[in-house]
Amino acid sequence: CKTKDNATMTCKTAVQYRINKAKVRQAVFEIDNPEAQIRAAVDNVVRSSLPNMELEDAFSNKDSLRNEIMQNVQIAMKDYGYTVTNVLVTDLSPDRALLQAM
Repeated sequence: CKTKDNATMTCKTAVQYRINKAKVRQAVFEIDNPEAQIRAAVDNVVRSSLPNMELEDAFSNKDSLRNEIMQNVQIAMKDYGYTVTNVLVTDLSPDRALLQAM
């Protein structure tokens, strides 16, 4: 993704989730690939959030990015019986060319 100041960033995340026991049927039969759905929801949030931030803001707002990812993924997966328990932004790094230029 590119930031507001046109810096290309790579964002790696980890999502921790569990199946809601009351919705096991939905979790097993109503969604084909839950990991791909979660990944798509995370990517959607990252692609819509990072372009609104400058490079420095992206690093200082990792917690707000994490919270936004968590909220959106929880909403997206709730109906399928998945409860998101935690989201971690494990790595947020600028493009190699940008790092070499610094």
